[in-house]
Amino acid sequence: MKRGRYGGIGRAKPAQYPHFSFCPTQAIRMIINCSIIKYRFRERRGNRMIQNNPMPKQRHGCLTAWLIVAIIANSAVGLFYFFNLAASGSMPHLSAWALPLLILLSFFNVLCAILLFRWKKLGFWGFCLSSTLAIIINLALGLGIFQSAVGLIGIAVLYGVLQIGKENKGWPQLE
Repeated sequence: MKRGRYGGIGRAKPAQYPHFSFCPTQAIRMIINCSIIKYRFRERRGNRMIQNNPMPKQRHGCLTAWLIVAIIANSAVGLFYFFNLAASGSMPHLSAWALPLLILLSFFNVLCAILLFRWKKLGFWGFCLSSTLAIIINLALGLGIFQSAVGLIGIAVLYGVLQIGKENKGWPQLE
C-alpha cells in the first residue's frame, strides 16, 4: 500500500486491489459526497418549507407547562387507579365498572394533551368530552354536583392558557 504525503494511507493503484475497480479512498469520498448531496437536498427542501410557512408555530410557556402537568398528573392518576384495580379492595366505594372507565379516561386525557402538543384542536375537544364523561361517572357514583363539576375547572384553565399571549396565542394556531 502506498503511503500518503503526511504519513497516512494515500491513493493506491487499482491494480493493488483486484476486488475493486477503484481504490477504497475513492469509495469513501463517494460516500461522503453522497451524504453531502443528501444534506444539501434536505436543507433546500427545508428552506422551501420555511418560505411556505413564514411564521413557525410557537407555544406560550404557560401552555407548555400546563400540558406537561396534564400529562404527568393524568398518567399518575391512571396508574394509581390501575394499581388500585389490581389490589381490588382498596377502594370499596367505587363500582366495578367505574374504575376501568376512570383509568381509560385518564389515559385518554394523556392522548389529548399529546394532540395539543401537536397543534390539534381535537385534543381540546377530547378534554371536554372526557370531563363530561367524568362528571357523569361521578354523579352515578353518588358524588354531589359541586364535587363532580370541579373537573370543569381544568377545561376552563386549559381554554384560558390557550388564549394567553399575543403572537404566540395557542388557540388560533390549532389545526
